Amino acid sequence: MSDFGYKSRENLSTVNEGLIRVAFAVVQIPGFNHSIICGHRNEKNQTAAFEAGNSKTPWPDSNHNVLPSDALDFLPYPFDDYPQQGTETYFKELARWYAISAAYIAIGHNMGIELRGGFDWDRDGIYTDQTFDDIGHIEIIRR
Repeated sequence: MSDFGYKSRENLSTVNEGLIRVAFAVVQIPGFNHSIICGHRNEKNQTAAFEAGNSKTPWPDSNHNVLPSDALDFLPYPFDDYPQQGTETYFKELARWYAISAAYIAIGHNMGIELRGGFDWDRDGIYTDQTFDDIGHIEIIRR
């Protein structure tokens, strides 16, 4: 069984308790090992992510900006480097991202925690209509 390492646990310590429960359930699935690379983002980090084009949301409007954070970002593990786009390896690696993201959504739903991922912002099941892909982003939906 997989578990999170020190840095992932540190990042998770800034995340909403329900989302933490989902993350620990997902990482237990064989083959779904991943690292949590971001939980809460302070103003400096959110502004940097926004200015770099890694976020479409300025401070303080991101779900990463509340404390505890209503969002997390993950990276499939092990992770060496991004494969070259269009190669067989690229598509196999991309499948890992989608599988882990989908597990978050499904497990969250089963726990009564409604989530959405950066692979399907509008949750319509159509992944090709996204104008901003953030496959490793998972967030709580607040009604």
